[in-house]
Amino acid sequence: LEAYRSAFAAREPFTVECRLRRADGSYRWVLDTGLPRWAPGGAFAGYIGSCVDITERVFTERRLTAQYSIARILSEAPTLAEASPQILQTIGETLAWDWGALWMLDRDDGLLRCVEIWHAPGIDAHALSEASWRIRFGYGQGMPGQVWQRGESLWVEDINREANFLRVADTSALGLRGAFAVPIRLGASFLGAFEFFRRSTHPLDDALLSGMTAIGRQIGQFTERIQTESALRASEARYRTLVDAIPQITWVMLPSGELEYLSQRWAEYTGRS
Repeated sequence: LEAYRSAFAAREPFTVECRLRRADGSYRWVLDTGLPRWAPGGAFAGYIGSCVDITERVFTERRLTAQYSIARILSEAPTLAEASPQILQTIGETLAWDWGALWMLDRDDGLLRCVEIWHAPGIDAHALSEASWRIRFGYGQGMPGQVWQRGESLWVEDINREANFLRVADTSALGLRGAFAVPIRLGASFLGAFEFFRRSTHPLDDALLSGMTAIGRQIGQFTERIQTESALRASEARYRTLVDAIPQITWVMLPSGELEYLSQRWAEYTGRS
């Protein structure tokens, strides 16, 4: 409105992107362009313009932004625990969802546990978050358990019509309706899932679900890398412990002639670390 008023006062062209609510209650993005009209005598005669629906373009740009941002987060974070708050926030804020959670499979009891939650500012999500912290999902239970069972992502147009949703009282209290859940996988292994809810319904968005599925694979690969690095550090620690236990001085030399490693015996023998 401010862009329109400013242009109108100055009799200048304007171009704005904004949301409009359709008759079915859904919101669509439009590109609104207006040009001033002039009468033959030069008097200002109003504006002529057009609106073009650009919803798909906007959503495509946002999906790509979310994927690039999460790839950067995963490349910089040392652990999933540190990356997960940023991942949920990026998806929620970039793609306009209201509440999200990350669930990971506990190998000890074979149940899915909530490990991270995000919600949009201004939402009193205490009850839903508390219920999610407490609950455990088994194979096929709730949305996280369903994507585990199905082996693929799940889109729900209106969770109020879902019989297998165990937190419907809490989501209904917040007016949450649309939802999706995505598995986190590494090859054939199921590691966990993330889910999101919002206060509007929307038909199946294949492009969004495909992009979120790709993010699930990214998180799975990140988990593998962290596990591999952890195992490598443990192996190196065992190696150093073993070498330091040998009574001889043990060393490793680089092709340049520089010593890369000296065992603890060297420090004990020479008094130099």
